[in-house]
Amino acid sequence: MKNKYYTYIHLNPESFEVFYVGKGTGNRSFDKSKRNSEWKQYVKTLNTDFKVLILRDNQTSEEAEQLEQLLITKIGSVIDGGTLLNKDGLGFDPNMLFSLSFEEESTKYKSKYHGWPDQDIINDLLNFPNIEFGNLAEQRFDDISDKFNSEYEEIEEYNPDMLIDLVYFYDDLESLLEEFRCSSIESDKFFEELENIEDGIAEFRSENEDQVNELIERALAPIKREILKLKKENHR
Repeated sequence: MKNKYYTYIHLNPESFEVFYVGKGTGNRSFDKSKRNSEWKQYVKTLNTDFKVLILRDNQTSEEAEQLEQLLITKIGSVIDGGTLLNKDGLGFDPNMLFSLSFEEESTKYKSKYHGWPDQDIINDLLNFPNIEFGNLAEQRFDDISDKFNSEYEEIEEYNPDMLIDLVYFYDDLESLLEEFRCSSIESDKFFEELENIEDGIAEFRSENEDQVNELIERALAPIKREILKLKKENHR
């Protein structure tokens, strides 16, 4: 059966914090044996068993994996300021996390989902209002990134230090587009970060005024054009 996969989450039953996202078949969502060390350590601290919600079922393996990745980006790992314990070897003690520790109910943080009906939680997690726009923007970014990569060696030969700065600009824009596509960042914050990239480029130009030649301009121009296009498309 091809469409046998589902995407699920694990919730802290007291705080309603989402601490894991996964895909699976059968009883995988309830399985406790094949989990990473942080997951196992955290679950031991719970006063009652974790809560399982199936977000979407009847999926292919690829569909379930794509949704899983969208949700991981939307919610975020604990090492990035989110709440997910999806990756093994995160290098911290989950019990030390303020948002994931609940020994004293009166003083502890609660997720925004605290008290929400299951279906409302599911609907909110599956809400990706920027997905279509984000997909188009990412397609455009792939095109300009391919062009940049084709000139990578030439730029490195000209000035390896400037290349590092250019790579940062491209990486920052790529990461920002992914966050916006997955609705893990608010619109105002998205445009603020776009302006930060613009400011970084302006500072780069100023600091390297004598070295910004045609080659460097060819690498910078697509990012500037894309940022302007993103603002125009969203009436900014």
